[in-house]
Amino acid sequence: MKGDDGIIRTSPSLIPSTTKNMTNTTLDKAIAAVPKFRDRISLFTKKLRLAQYADGSIYDYRLKIALAVLFTNKLPDEFTQTDIDYYLLTLLDKNRCSLSFFKHTVFGLKAYYKVLGLK
Repeated sequence: MKGDDGIIRTSPSLIPSTTKNMTNTTLDKAIAAVPKFRDRISLFTKKLRLAQYADGSIYDYRLKIALAVLFTNKLPDEFTQTDIDYYLLTLLDKNRCSLSFFKHTVFGLKAYYKVLGLK
């Protein structure tokens, strides 16, 4: 859904009920850190919806990408292979995340690059 300012808004069904009242989500923090991320994540969301990805997958991919943006302080478009490798290794070090979290991070990044025609 497009707002008056041209920004594609997230469908309410993509936001878990526990986060609807939170004002400073991970996505908000990533956008604050890298303002251009707002347009890119909106475009990514639109393309995933057009490709008929499940709402849960879209939500999870957006979250995992936002966390990577916060870690690197860069747009995903600007990540180097070294940035990606370092981030993923950091997640694996000392069991900082579950295998599922790690896989969704990888799948989210792959989907981002695929649907936006990058790398």
